[in-house]
Amino acid sequence: MSSLLLTTLEKEISDVLKLNARQAREIGKMFAFRITTPDGFVHDRVIDCTLSPPMLLFANQPNPNVTVEISLEDLKILLENPVLGMQLYFQNKIRISGDAHSLPELEKIFSSG
Repeated sequence: MSSLLLTTLEKEISDVLKLNARQAREIGKMFAFRITTPDGFVHDRVIDCTLSPPMLLFANQPNPNVTVEISLEDLKILLENPVLGMQLYFQNKIRISGDAHSLPELEKIFSSG
């Protein structure tokens, strides 16, 4: 079940990046996600807006601008409603390292997708 959800979310992310490629490319940053599934596995994914076209990568990349650690279920919530990011953060459901100020830029891409 969690692998199907992860695959579905990966497709949604890739679709949004394609739809908003120009806007994503203008951001020009890398956003790393460490996604924990209910079975305890950690999956590294990177939204790389430095590439043309921007892409979702399936491995950790060196020097992302920001790294977000989040559960798969909370990532689903976040993608469905990006404005809930702060609420999830203050509930300690998201851990952020790096340039957290760049996250609102990513939120804009998914809010318009």
